[in-house]
Amino acid sequence: MGNNAGRRNRMEGYEVKSKRKKGTAIVIQLPKAHVDCIITPQELTGIYQYDFCNTADLFKQDLTNCDSEVAVNLALTFVNINDSHKPIRNSRVNVWCGDQDSRSKAGTQMTDCNGQVIFKVSPSSLLNEAIHFELYLNGMLKTTSELSVSDLHNIADSIADGFCGMTIGVEVPNNGIITLTPETGGQFILEQNHSNPVADKTTIGFTLLQESKALLEVFDTSGRKVESLVDTSLEAGFHTIPWERNGLPCGNYLYQLSVENKDGIYRQIKVMTVE
Repeated sequence: MGNNAGRRNRMEGYEVKSKRKKGTAIVIQLPKAHVDCIITPQELTGIYQYDFCNTADLFKQDLTNCDSEVAVNLALTFVNINDSHKPIRNSRVNVWCGDQDSRSKAGTQMTDCNGQVIFKVSPSSLLNEAIHFELYLNGMLKTTSELSVSDLHNIADSIADGFCGMTIGVEVPNNGIITLTPETGGQFILEQNHSNPVADKTTIGFTLLQESKALLEVFDTSGRKVESLVDTSLEAGFHTIPWERNGLPCGNYLYQLSVENKDGIYRQIKVMTVE
């Protein structure tokens, strides 16, 4: 560590192959132009900075809390309808069943390279119009939506198969507040890991604008910390940190960079996929 140092998700749509250096290719799947509902984000009052480390207990996929009921996998795919329906990646999604204050049946996930999150919910929640979600595009822009009766009827037919999904179109602004990264405070730039998806090993790169204490950690989607990669002071400049899966099962994992210096503490999360 120091300075300068596909899986194919099966879903309807077409594929775009984005070639990377050294012949590595990432398969990104874009849904068809059809969306089940459209939502419009609103600007928050103030900056909402998210700290995954102190709220890891909210990162869970199973929202049933019921051993007697068979869970249904609910897949929500978020696409930018203002940009050719491209997937919205690395955005936090909060989902809860029933009343918004019922946090015992609430969970959080981050959208993957296909703009998708998956939660395990009870069939009764789907049939009784009791699923709600929030999507945070960044620390200053979010949208909240309740799935309507008609929306839920569109996906309820798949309950018997144990899997159902919706594609949600988001009217993402083309400029202005969406281009900001308030989580970083302008103190660092966190890159997407390369290569992604991860077969055996990958590299996480980030740039510090000034000397700072850096904490880089990896978590699974249940909020369990997998590994701490960096916990030390680093000089300003570009840093690359290697990471090996070491037998971890396939799936999505999150890495969060926390940067602390004289200007404050700033954090950002991204998702990587192990195949």
